[in-house]
Amino acid sequence: MKKALIYCRTTSLENRDSIESQLKLTRLAISNSKDYELAENGTYTDIGQSGMSMERAALSELMLRIISDDEIKAVYVYNSERISRSVYCLEKFTTFLKKFSILLFQVQVIGIEETHVEAYARCITERLQRPECIELQKSIRNKARNKVT
Repeated sequence: MKKALIYCRTTSLENRDSIESQLKLTRLAISNSKDYELAENGTYTDIGQSGMSMERAALSELMLRIISDDEIKAVYVYNSERISRSVYCLEKFTTFLKKFSILLFQVQVIGIEETHVEAYARCITERLQRPECIELQKSIRNKARNKVT
């Protein structure tokens, strides 16, 4: 089986219950997976750390582990905000993962098997293809053309 890591984070020191919930759900997702198992010493937690910066001890350790351990093939998180609340930082992290061919799984909704960026892009694409969105796009284009003329 392929090896996976878990990353959990809370902003508040008082929110230790949240870490336990995140760990429980990510472990459950890995145990239900047909392809992955938790790597030895594969749990990384940052407690009382902001999601706006990537400068966190456990996150740095996780990234070093990915660099040094070829067996790691996935990272499980409760949701992408546990990595970062900044879209820029999240994009940097997902780019880092792609460089090492690592998948990012979010388990807030059990069964999601795509990265946050891929899911976001898919959702936007699907929404834009709905008939009401296509009509809205046409309306916006027509208004823009009318303003130009």
